[in-house]
Amino acid sequence: MTNNIFIQQHAGKHTHNPENGHLTRHQMQWYCQWIRDRLLNRIDAYVTFDRWGKKYSPIDFDRDPTKKKPLTPNDIVRHIVGDQSISLYAIGQLDTEQENRSKWVAWDLDNHGASEKVLGQNAHYAQLLADRLRHELGFDPLVESSDLRGGYHIWVLFDDFISSALAYRFSRWAVEKLCDWRDVLSEPPECFPKHDRLTGSRRYGISLRAPGRHPRHDGVWSAVLRRDESCYALWPKAIDEMLTYHGDTASRIPEEARRFQVSVRKDYVRPDRTLMSELYGSQLTTTAPNTVQEIFNQSNEWEDILEPHGWTITQRVGDTTYWQRPGKLGNGHSATTGHCGDLMYVFSSAAYGFEPNEAYSKFGAHAILNFEGDYEAAKAAMLTFCEDEDGGANDLD
Repeated sequence: MTNNIFIQQHAGKHTHNPENGHLTRHQMQWYCQWIRDRLLNRIDAYVTFDRWGKKYSPIDFDRDPTKKKPLTPNDIVRHIVGDQSISLYAIGQLDTEQENRSKWVAWDLDNHGASEKVLGQNAHYAQLLADRLRHELGFDPLVESSDLRGGYHIWVLFDDFISSALAYRFSRWAVEKLCDWRDVLSEPPECFPKHDRLTGSRRYGISLRAPGRHPRHDGVWSAVLRRDESCYALWPKAIDEMLTYHGDTASRIPEEARRFQVSVRKDYVRPDRTLMSELYGSQLTTTAPNTVQEIFNQSNEWEDILEPHGWTITQRVGDTTYWQRPGKLGNGHSATTGHCGDLMYVFSSAAYGFEPNEAYSKFGAHAILNFEGDYEAAKAAMLTFCEDEDGGANDLD
């Protein structure tokens, strides 16, 4: 089935607000092309959601079950009409012309707890950040209400690929210097891309859901702030609004942002030096990456890793400790430790840096909380700590 036939069969289907009309074939064709031109950094893989709203990356069982399923035009159409929701990677594929390059940066403001206070904060900050991007830098930001409940995505789209390292620095500079999140929000927005580059051990990075149907809220679709800022265009009229965004030149990124050094927390939990010496002696080197993680996991307690970042214990039942994420109201728990071995299992979709329904080692949680998920930087910091007072590298005796 060709893409055009697929579009024709789906035209007129699926809209969350009948007063706005139905999707037309024209809208579907142009939005499909717009996603490819403006949002796609790679097509060899993508992320979608199961019926419970949990993210997963489809596997190509038909051709090679060891590889992820590539994104096809029909997948994009199914996203547009609401048969599925897709999330797109922020950095281009390794070993291609798009390696470590990005077409966009974005900021994600979550309100998973449906808090009226957070809703107001997010709405204010989304408008403030968009205004400063527009009036101080000349960008044309796209402001998306991602769930109609206080969640927002603010996108800056580029007219061509830019370095993912530049996109990484710009996204963080914007919320630290251009529009300091601390003035409005209780926790920082998620910045995309979340890494400055992909590596052999991190070949995909993190994805962000494309505008469309919300995977966890029935009948909820993205809305887009109109250019005159009078109101939000609801789906599918939001498509017509998005089609007017053609991408900005990266030359508008100021020199200060290009040189911005993303701060990495230095107050990381230090491993027990005696245990390290007993376990590995002087064998801790950059050629033994697993050793670093094993040492950290054995020499630290979960309380030392989580509590400095605002995580609190709600109860203990046997070997299981229940944790509540920072900023959560009420008595509910967000994660457990000790229930599935010496791992942290995260339930919450609003725990900053963590994916819901995933398990993390102590070192993995440490890297997320202190190094924005950069495992290599976390390992390097560990190795630096292992240098003796005279500067002898990795001498633990």
